[in-house]
Amino acid sequence: MDKYRNNLDRTAEPRESDYSGKFNGCVEITMGRSAIVAGTGFDGRANDIRRHCDDGRIAYLVREPRNPHDKNAVAVYFKVPRLLGLLGERNVHIGYIKAGTAKSIAKKMDSGEKVTAKVLSYYAPEEMDFPRVTLELNI
Repeated sequence: MDKYRNNLDRTAEPRESDYSGKFNGCVEITMGRSAIVAGTGFDGRANDIRRHCDDGRIAYLVREPRNPHDKNAVAVYFKVPRLLGLLGERNVHIGYIKAGTAKSIAKKMDSGEKVTAKVLSYYAPEEMDFPRVTLELNI
């Protein structure tokens, strides 16, 4: 087994930071998954992404079961300050979870499971009409 050790992460032993919390004396592991945000070039979303997107930024997922294009639609929002935070926050819609991933996420959200998201990476140069945003989902 030691000859394969070099191919493994040297910190493969579980650490407390690997776990989301404790549940009935057992350790609950948070499962991460990535998802691409679609529709980033519509309705001025590209400018909002350039202005507000950062790696690690919290994204808010909202189910849209009455969406005429996809009954499994999951919208993605950022909360951003209004007037330097003096007037609270506003929600900025940056797009939707891609349909293939949205179907499984929608089922989980509809059953009451908590799904959280944060920006894993983004690419949004000025000349790009549809910026690329990838989220890390924790289910």
